[in-house]
Amino acid sequence: MGYKECEAQREQAMQQYYMAMGAHMILQQQAQQEPQEVAAQKHQWMSLGGEMAMHKLQQDLHGSGEAFEQQ
Repeated sequence: MGYKECEAQREQAMQQYYMAMGAHMILQQQAQQEPQEVAAQKHQWMSLGGEMAMHKLQQDLHGSGEAFEQQ
């Protein structure tokens, strides 16, 4: 793998990290204004980590609401 590929992967990893941190911050702020069960569910997603949790969070943050309806 060349230098550019490594740099691109590192950039992507940083973006994912900041997205996860941003989502975590948003969830912490929302948790103060949400019903206990919703906040608990989102906290559970954050604890799970991994692609599925991030995917659900991204859907939720984009306001699709589908993540909640499916459950």
